[in-house]
Amino acid sequence: MNYFGDINLDDKITFDDVLLLYNVVNSVPGYITNKLISDINEDGKVNFDDVVLLYNIVNSIPGYNIKLYNEFYNVDEFNYKGRNFFVRIPPENNQKYPILMLFHGFTSNSKSFYEYSKNFFLTDNILNSYIIISVDGTSCENNWNNLSGNFWNTHQSFTLQEYIDMGFTEDDVKNRKLDVDFTNIDIKWIDEFINDIINTNYNNTNNEFVICGFSNGSNFVNHIYKFIIFKVFFARCGVRTHEAFAI
Repeated sequence: MNYFGDINLDDKITFDDVLLLYNVVNSVPGYITNKLISDINEDGKVNFDDVVLLYNIVNSIPGYNIKLYNEFYNVDEFNYKGRNFFVRIPPENNQKYPILMLFHGFTSNSKSFYEYSKNFFLTDNILNSYIIISVDGTSCENNWNNLSGNFWNTHQSFTLQEYIDMGFTEDDVKNRKLDVDFTNIDIKWIDEFINDIINTNYNNTNNEFVICGFSNGSNFVNHIYKFIIFKVFFARCGVRTHEAFAI
């Protein structure tokens, strides 16, 4: 595997960042790109989409890999069981941090909601104190006519047997007065995501979680708290408007 270093684009994209990617692409036989990179000059004005284009070309070359950071907040994009999610780890990534999970509103997605959150409540203190994870809900396609984006199911839950299979007792279910009539695919995905991705890959502090949602995501946050809180979650925060969107 050939590594050309991590490209850190914390404050702004520089001409050198683009030049590095461009030279990598053109140094590999059969991967010469003739695309003109508009909006790039030696003064540092760069179109981020141009960087992403070159980055994708480089990582499509067998044996080549570059880790690309988001333009401002060092965000990596991943996919788990068909859903995208974005992760932002604080600069001091050798330490343990609590998890802050973001849940978008109706017809939105993880990327858009992360960008939205940056403008309203992701302060430097939060960015340096939490591992931030923004996740996709269920696709609106085939669920809501003529709508794109994603949504969160807030009206379903696991069956009693599924709770038992996850290690809970019937008393757990009865004491929480859980609705066990249906299976909630979003709750199930989050539960598996926490076990398979978060607990395995991220240096979390004592299973501490803060969960935040907007609109439909806010309702889902309350749903998560109801059905999973006694298994993994330490804290939660659900909101409906950006005026109240704070930790």
